Amino acid sequence: MLIHVAYRAIDGYRERRTFKTLKGARRYATHWVGPHPEVGVAGAASEDGMGLIQVDGDARAATLFPEDATCTHYEAYRRNPHDEFTYWCPTCGFQWNTEREG
Repeated sequence: MLIHVAYRAIDGYRERRTFKTLKGARRYATHWVGPHPEVGVAGAASEDGMGLIQVDGDARAATLFPEDATCTHYEAYRRNPHDEFTYWCPTCGFQWNTEREG
């Protein structure tokens, strides 16, 4: 397992590290963007918007910041603008479908 984590700051600072374990990658990512960043498809941004991490390899940003048991999913976005039933939470990355079957 190889996880590549790249950090970019708003002031131009960049750093890239490779990890063999998820624990090490989580610790590094949390150090730079905090424990509850805004997780998206391309990576995770710190709450103040000053830093961004991008994850490649055997993990994704949502893997480094798993769903928090206390998350209320107060911000919900459509996963795809053309799909009116699938939503996701940017806080924890949880995804759900609101379409009724039958």
